[in-house]
Amino acid sequence: MFDDLDYIAANLRPADAKELEAASGHTNFRDRLTMSVALSEEVRVVECGGAPILVFGLAPISDAVAAIWACGTSGVSRFRRSFVEDSRAMLQTWFDARPKLARLANFAHAENTVHHRWLKALGATLHPEEPVGHRGALFRPFTIDREALPCAIRA
Repeated sequence: MFDDLDYIAANLRPADAKELEAASGHTNFRDRLTMSVALSEEVRVVECGGAPILVFGLAPISDAVAAIWACGTSGVSRFRRSFVEDSRAMLQTWFDARPKLARLANFAHAENTVHHRWLKALGATLHPEEPVGHRGALFRPFTIDREALPCAIRA
């Protein structure tokens, strides 16, 4: 998996790179991905043509809430529809495997409209921008409630 992280970190979509830098204040994306993996209970890598194009995970906060995260390369954009459908299925699997889990949460950079569209397609509620990043960078907290996932917009 760590070779996959090297590749993804070196080939991040510009929006993902900007988001990671705004959150952490540095551009050592490999370290940020390694930290996310270490904090996660479950991590998946998506490959296409033998190359990793996405890494994502679930990090428990409590029995009822978990953080979700994802970072990808530009290769993800070639699979927009299936990416949304597969994401919904993965989230449903996570909810099904954790009966006490009621909500998924995290934040997305305020300018990352790519993530905002994906999150809305998953049934996420995007909350107003707030300064939570490095040097007060603006982010939009989001939540995905267990009940909202089956009602997600079909892209």
